[in-house]
Amino acid sequence: MYISTIFIVKNEISNLKHIVDKVLLFSDEVVFVDTGSSDGTVEYLKDRASADNSIIFATYNWDNNFSNARNAAIDLCSKDFILWLDADDRIDDDNISQIIHHKSSLNLNLAYFIKVNNSSDDTFFYQIRIFPNIKPIKFIYPVHEQLDMPTHIRKAFLDIEILHTGYENRDNLKEKHLRNIAILKSYNSQDFYFSLQMGESYKIIGDYDKAVEYLNYALLDKNIVTLNREIMGFIYLELYKLYSILGFHDRAINALYKGEEFAGDFPVLYYYFAKELYEKGDLDMAIKYYSIFLSEHCNKKYINPVSHKLEDSGIYSLAKCFFQIGQYEKAVMLFNKLIVKYPDHKIYSDFGEKCLEKIF
Repeated sequence: MYISTIFIVKNEISNLKHIVDKVLLFSDEVVFVDTGSSDGTVEYLKDRASADNSIIFATYNWDNNFSNARNAAIDLCSKDFILWLDADDRIDDDNISQIIHHKSSLNLNLAYFIKVNNSSDDTFFYQIRIFPNIKPIKFIYPVHEQLDMPTHIRKAFLDIEILHTGYENRDNLKEKHLRNIAILKSYNSQDFYFSLQMGESYKIIGDYDKAVEYLNYALLDKNIVTLNREIMGFIYLELYKLYSILGFHDRAINALYKGEEFAGDFPVLYYYFAKELYEKGDLDMAIKYYSIFLSEHCNKKYINPVSHKLEDSGIYSLAKCFFQIGQYEKAVMLFNKLIVKYPDHKIYSDFGEKCLEKIF
């Protein structure tokens, strides 16, 4: 199978110099659509396209709609599959090899999730990035665009990872979300998508009251319960965190336990149930929920951002529970998992020594 890789870009000259040559290693065609650059991006891409006929360059008259721009890029693709990337994505050599390895076995009835790691906050999630190049498939929504696909296209996961670097500059991140809020306000439907994205953008810019307001609006859409249970769990967890920041502990706990219905679909909730129980001193129940979290979390392919460090935190917290109830051998077993990964971690090392002192 052949792959077209698409980008929409604006003032990305520094990022493009990092990624273009990498992408050409696995792509049979690379499409760049510029939405109004003024930093040399246009000239750079025109030069690359004139020197390499596998590169296609076009411009797009920006209309405050990321989906429209991405769909314009799709229209220029001629290969079997499309991989979409942002200029601030990074792909290392191992994952380039993985893409090359998987190319021959791609199925035209499947769209593929890959793992996206965020460099700014150590979170990860899975996102459909590779899909068949067939006309019904297109992007929808003006920001945080999503793929709309016919029902016969099924979903699969590939062992491919990319690193997204676009959120490292916090000032730029705030500017991006202020832009997103402005675009969303011109969106002609105040549906679940609108409420969720407004809530998330207000959270990023630090307006937590507005974030809570919009996330609660999102929960009023009862259809989403059957369409995407993980996102329901994610929203309840977001509300728990926001209410905690705002100092409304009772509301935070209420949001957390309303989310319990969706914990099987979003196991991160089990971690926070356990954390609250631990802080209340209910160690037996905390052990139960930390154990459930660790059992279900490691096999979950999340489509919403989750911290890489949460599993380690769950192991350490469970070990502390066992230590406090006198089950030192179990605490040491968990400690050993951590020290293998982090041999120089002082907190973990000090905890392990305390456990061993109790045993010997």
